[in-house]
Amino acid sequence: MAKKKFRNRSFCYLEPSLIESDAFLNLSGKAAMICLIRFHQKAYRKRTSKKKGGMKELIITNNGQIVFPYSEAVALGLKSSRTFYKVLHELVEEKGFVDVATPGNWYLKELTKYSISGRWKRYGTSDFEQVKMPRGLPEGLGFKGKARFTGVK
Repeated sequence: MAKKKFRNRSFCYLEPSLIESDAFLNLSGKAAMICLIRFHQKAYRKRTSKKKGGMKELIITNNGQIVFPYSEAVALGLKSSRTFYKVLHELVEEKGFVDVATPGNWYLKELTKYSISGRWKRYGTSDFEQVKMPRGLPEGLGFKGKARFTGVK
């Protein structure tokens, strides 16, 4: 079964302020919540010696190294890779839960690496920074505009 391939039994921590935030409450649906939870499940946290409000603070040790391939999202129950693309667009650009640390490259078989972001805390305010998802195409590939062909001799 494909689901066993992506089994992840890691601890998942979601801050209470994240769950109560407007960004979280305005997620588009089940697929977005599943992906957000999986991103946080893939983030490895370590307790620091510093105390924040009487508790040791948790910091993410692999931020910028989180990999979440399309095949895993589909195995988790998303209908298609197109659905995952829409969810990524929402989590990165619209809500600010995740950032793209290193764009992947399909041609070179490199996976995109993500980081957990705190931009969601400013969602719905004038301070919210909307970030575009980068495209991972090699230089010179893709559509640049109207092609001009010259005679080949």
